[in-house]
Amino acid sequence: MRLTRPPRWVVLVGAAALLLWLALNALATASDPSPAVADPILLDGAPPLALASPTVPPREGTPEVVLMRAVSTRVGGGDGTTVPSVQLTDRVMQPVDPVSLEPLAGWPPLDVSAASEPTVSPDRQFAALIDWDANSLGIVDLEVWSGPRWVEVPDQFWPRGWSPDSSALLSAATACTQPLAEGRCGEEWRHEVWSVDPEAASASMVAELDAWPDELLVRDASTAVLLMHRGDVCCGIEVQGEPFVAILDLGSGTVVAEIPLPDLVVGQRIEEREHGTFGTIRRVALALHPDGRRLYIAHADEDRVAVVDLEAEEVETFDLARERSLFSRLGGWLLGGFVSTAEAKGGLNFRKQMAVSADGSRLYIAGIEDHTCPDHEYFGCRSGVPLGLQVVDTASMQVVHEEPGIGRFEVAPGGRWLLGSGRYYEEVEGEDQMALHAFGLKVLDLQTNEVVRHLWPGEPIVRVTLAPDGRHAYVVTYGSHHLDPPEWPLECEESCYRLAILDLNRGTVMEERDLGPEVPGIEALGGASAWWW
Repeated sequence: MRLTRPPRWVVLVGAAALLLWLALNALATASDPSPAVADPILLDGAPPLALASPTVPPREGTPEVVLMRAVSTRVGGGDGTTVPSVQLTDRVMQPVDPVSLEPLAGWPPLDVSAASEPTVSPDRQFAALIDWDANSLGIVDLEVWSGPRWVEVPDQFWPRGWSPDSSALLSAATACTQPLAEGRCGEEWRHEVWSVDPEAASASMVAELDAWPDELLVRDASTAVLLMHRGDVCCGIEVQGEPFVAILDLGSGTVVAEIPLPDLVVGQRIEEREHGTFGTIRRVALALHPDGRRLYIAHADEDRVAVVDLEAEEVETFDLARERSLFSRLGGWLLGGFVSTAEAKGGLNFRKQMAVSADGSRLYIAGIEDHTCPDHEYFGCRSGVPLGLQVVDTASMQVVHEEPGIGRFEVAPGGRWLLGSGRYYEEVEGEDQMALHAFGLKVLDLQTNEVVRHLWPGEPIVRVTLAPDGRHAYVVTYGSHHLDPPEWPLECEESCYRLAILDLNRGTVMEERDLGPEVPGIEALGGASAWWW
């Protein structure tokens, strides 16, 4: 498949948008399959069918699947001189049947305005949604199906994690009231940790920090673990000194320990690489062992994992030996059609995803990276090349299985299945075009590490959503119209996306249906907004 190259200014704007998204987004970790908790699915509309991570079958009296839909309006892009975008308004939450996706009787839709990015409490009583423009967090009570109640939150508030008892939703936020050019601030940056009480629908500041909080994980009811760095410029630019792990006492709001990470590289920088000077951005991945004593950190651009003993405050770094070199793996993918997610075309991106099994015995690591080529100054020639999945034994820290072509994945509730996908864009030599390579979806049985299904080979996977019972998966791929755009900007009015419902236990596709840019009950973004994903 070939796409007409977008204008350079469109690429730069898209790159900037993606870098902002990368600076805000946190990677998912594996869910605890304990039968004591359960989450509904939240099928969101930005991007298509986004969700809050599910766990196990729901308790009686609460909806199993909650779908979000919205009215989408395309703005600009028709004449090729403006950046096309999609505005989402009038969002509603609607409980639906997990197979037919038809609305359930007796469960009226709830108006959540422009809020999105839902996250569900461990006890499954509350869902929280963020309205970026209004700096508000909406709290929906799932048990009585009411709300949302709106809570004013600080600028750049991003929900990071619930306390184990569901009494608080934590966030790290950074703000500047005197912004200057090039990511600087005319005063000291304010780095804060906030807590939202869903029962009282109120927010309060837990702690003031003296460094940038890159990631935040809730360790237990009394402590949180943060990955942090120091610097005067936003977004990981000009990192000063070594990044470090901070252990935060949530009761007193004080950092009780700082553990340096001298071998870890984070943030953005300008680097001399094989084919010239490039801007780079690195996004590491974090995962907590279920016992809360160990923190795993996957390096963004190396096959290395740092293991942080949070009690002894010690760090040990392990190199993960691969069976094949990156160069040989890439060659195999190009010949075989294996590929990964497209990232920003301005600068190089290195990004990892990691999850830990419920018993703590395995790590699952995947990621993407951009490649450089001759005569490509600043821009990479291959964007989002998948590094493949690594399954790591946490006792020996040895790789026990590799699966090529996977750049991102989801682990099903119960820990039996892993669904992995990948795609990437490549410059076409001598032509003003880009080639999209894709391999579809691989379903791995994590008891044997075998691929039991390889679905839609050669097609890009947009989104994978897993049902709370671990049986069904909802997979969105590009539709026929989206896969054959006549020119840039992408314009899509019908058959933009396709939704498939999988029965994982049987390994079968139960149903497939086309989605347009707007379909009643299902929100699927059309056009160029999906390009950056």
